[in-house]
Amino acid sequence: MIETEKRPVSSMTICEIAKVFNVSPMTVSNALNNKPGVARGKAELIREYAAKVGYQPSYLARSLQNGRSRTVGLCLREMPSDPWSGMLIQKIQARLYENDLYLNTIVTPSAGLSEMEQMKREKWALDFFAGIKTGAVLIGPLDMARFSSLSDALRKHCHVIAFDSLDTLPITHLRLDLAEGCRLAISLLQENGHRSIGYIGRNWFEEKCPSENTRYCRIRQLARQAGMKFCLEWSISAENSKDELSALIASGHPLPSAFFCHSDNFALLAIKVFSEHGLRVPQDISIIGFDDQPVAQLATPDITSIGFDLDAYVDHLVRFVLDAVENPGRNRENGPMSYLAAPRLMMRHSVGSSCCRCR
Repeated sequence: MIETEKRPVSSMTICEIAKVFNVSPMTVSNALNNKPGVARGKAELIREYAAKVGYQPSYLARSLQNGRSRTVGLCLREMPSDPWSGMLIQKIQARLYENDLYLNTIVTPSAGLSEMEQMKREKWALDFFAGIKTGAVLIGPLDMARFSSLSDALRKHCHVIAFDSLDTLPITHLRLDLAEGCRLAISLLQENGHRSIGYIGRNWFEEKCPSENTRYCRIRQLARQAGMKFCLEWSISAENSKDELSALIASGHPLPSAFFCHSDNFALLAIKVFSEHGLRVPQDISIIGFDDQPVAQLATPDITSIGFDLDAYVDHLVRFVLDAVENPGRNRENGPMSYLAAPRLMMRHSVGSSCCRCR
């Protein structure tokens, strides 16, 4: 009887199992994969032993054997900081796992770096994924300027999928219809008599990004087109939002009658800060959030928010990935696929009628 050594799950290799049974690694592989060439009794003993020691196959080895990878690369410019991005990546990872696909993530932080240094990091990540022969690569957010800068590195991959794309791209991509979402927000404020608007949660990427399809750029553009006042003093950064908003209120300078918040988390923070300064939402100032996360319904008042169907978005993304992995030879002449996620306005109680509240 073969004694089973107690050891951590997945630490035993196929070569070590082969030594236990005094057979070749190929024999063990055939036994584990129910292939012919191994006596039935011997094959059952090998499988039982592998199960006891917690043997897990090398997915890289399987990729080389099958000529394709079950690994999907994910290239992120920053760690997810907003609820939408965090939940999106969690759901992507879970859905890929259900389909025997595994996510390999590389984050290339860019804060404080020149554009050239940032591109070097992203190209290195893409080259790494090419080296391990990932079945597909996910990258986002991506605009046309960034796509052009990375084009040489992207060409090394048969299947690149851009998510949260800011522009229409010549590769398979998914976009949130931010323009329509921001239009819904501006229209709601106009209907309630608002003529001035501020922004809470402006991040460094939106300041540097040349695309007009960021939340900050769209709100600023649509507000001005609608004749609503928007000034830089009312634009609160993500990094120092609490302090900047508190300083703005304490300054005694005129405030807008409403604020658009980059996410529901920033909307929740704004409600707290306004309350600390004796301002009520929506009686004294209105707030619209973004992403329609669960926190929007837990706040007091609950937050009116622009949301998207996250599950439908992930469904389309995973479908694109499966197509890339299961059909690696699909001709590029078939053209890229795309998906545009439509926004929805979730009406709650953080937006009220304007009463010329600007001080």
